[in-house]
Amino acid sequence: MPVVRTRVCQHCNTEFNTSQYAAKFCSASCRTKARNTKTASKRIANLPACDEWLWVSRACKRSGTVEILQDVDLIELFSVYRRRFRCYGWDSEKKTSKFDLCHISPAQGTNTVGLLHHQNLFIGGSLANKVHGATEVKGAGLCIKRTALKRKWLVDEDAADTAVLAKVQKYLGSKLVEYAKQHPIRKSQRFGLAKKIITEFPKCDIPLHELEKKGMTALRKLYASLQEQELYTLSLTARRTLVVYVEELERFASQCQDGDRSSDYRFTADAVRCVSLWLMSQKDQGGFDAIGGFVYGSYFYPVRLKPEQDGSNLRDFAAFTAFNVLQGAKPDRKLISNTLRKYLELTTLDHHDSRNDHNANWLDNAPWIVEDIEVFTVQTELNKQALHNVGLVDSEFLYWWLESKKESLQVASFYDDARFTECRGLEDYPDHYYQVEDDYTPSPPVSPWDDDPDFVPF
Repeated sequence: MPVVRTRVCQHCNTEFNTSQYAAKFCSASCRTKARNTKTASKRIANLPACDEWLWVSRACKRSGTVEILQDVDLIELFSVYRRRFRCYGWDSEKKTSKFDLCHISPAQGTNTVGLLHHQNLFIGGSLANKVHGATEVKGAGLCIKRTALKRKWLVDEDAADTAVLAKVQKYLGSKLVEYAKQHPIRKSQRFGLAKKIITEFPKCDIPLHELEKKGMTALRKLYASLQEQELYTLSLTARRTLVVYVEELERFASQCQDGDRSSDYRFTADAVRCVSLWLMSQKDQGGFDAIGGFVYGSYFYPVRLKPEQDGSNLRDFAAFTAFNVLQGAKPDRKLISNTLRKYLELTTLDHHDSRNDHNANWLDNAPWIVEDIEVFTVQTELNKQALHNVGLVDSEFLYWWLESKKESLQVASFYDDARFTECRGLEDYPDHYYQVEDDYTPSPPVSPWDDDPDFVPF
């Protein structure tokens, strides 16, 4: 007869009876939860060596408190952080970036401290961010009053990252544990490379703690020089600023709980889309695929710049308008619409689709481009809606366009009814075409007077 033992579950601390000598958990659920908790603990131990969390530490030291993480959604926060780096735009020579993570409510406001929250951060142009500075838009963004800050959560600007992150861990509590259970917290590659340099080159006169402070690019250059090799560099093209603004405006439009504010974001995104539709049609202007650029022979170029208008002014207007709206300013819809009508002229609402071409039928089943074509189709509908929302599609143009569509349909119907065939190659001829043989010699015509010498043709 098996021996029944009484044990205490190491996860939920409840007593349970078991016949197994080494049993530690009362159920499979508690065993899984304990394993996840152990995994989370190991991951949390990597906080001081993870670039994402070191960024959080710097932000806390800049604001002077860890309470900037109030009501934070860690998944969304790090999504914005990573997306900024995927925009590229870093100039290693000038040590400047094309894009910044901009605060809506300033991180160091006069009477408030801006939260480190995905709804208080957006990716914007570095130039516009420097011009804007710490200017506050009343009622915009997420913040906490300085008078409401608690002393126990304050951090010093010169504090060590380890100490700051320890306080962050205590402040977040179970939220951090639940995040770590589902998401890895990896050490930065630069820590491993710094240790590798010390191990392989003991004569390196730079101590380990100093190497760990360097960036990845600087460490790679140092490692290549110690190996007496040339450093391989990869040049990445920065994303188009207007595309980034469209994506950020649409993100805020979907996340904003205020209906009027969400509508303002959406309208501004539509205006920036319209400017992008003109810009993407210009020569040597790529990088607009995310919002409907040229994709495998398919394109939608509905607007053109009016004569004697300066396109650079329109681009600056769109970029700074988007930045100001993301900072919390109320968009002047009438001004935006009038400006677009001043610079842009609508020419068509039709888009070219390469799949309709006779010589491009192979595109229908090409698996590597099906996804891009689907994105283009969706974005084209959004672009058409944007043209309508900002007022570029007026009743006069719509009437002209519909009439032209009727005419084109009539012409197409005529050719379909006539059933004309098309030559598609040197050996392909229409059904009503007759080819004369190369060695054919025509017979001379027979004169009527050959048989009747008295014949007179008049």
